[in-house]
Amino acid sequence: MVALSLKQYLSSSLPTADWPNQSVSSTQIEDNVSMFQASSRLTQRVITAAPLLLSWMVTLHYLFESDKTELEIFWRGRDGRAKPFKWMHPETGQIYFVHFADATINFERLPSAIPAWTITLSLAQAHPAEINNDEGI
Repeated sequence: MVALSLKQYLSSSLPTADWPNQSVSSTQIEDNVSMFQASSRLTQRVITAAPLLLSWMVTLHYLFESDKTELEIFWRGRDGRAKPFKWMHPETGQIYFVHFADATINFERLPSAIPAWTITLSLAQAHPAEINNDEGI
């Protein structure tokens, strides 16, 4: 049997993403079920004992060049998808421990006299075993 090894982070040491002008939509949560076919050709569903983690699609509207650069620096500081961070849901105010969910961030330059951007990214909730919540969030 293989034991998974997760690096554990202290919640107080995680940076908080503070992004202006964001809109959020929840994305579908994948279940923990996969299909398994035994050598007898019997197919059955296998349920993985893992938490159902939340995910979101975040759009940052009308960001200036400095905001875009700040986000790129934050992305590199988190090593892309590798390291978690704190994110406050703009509608509920709840703080989540999340990762960037995709290998890239989508930047779209808006047609305007002043350079501005719309940025789309996906976030996925960090696994609970990965966070040592010393702040009680």
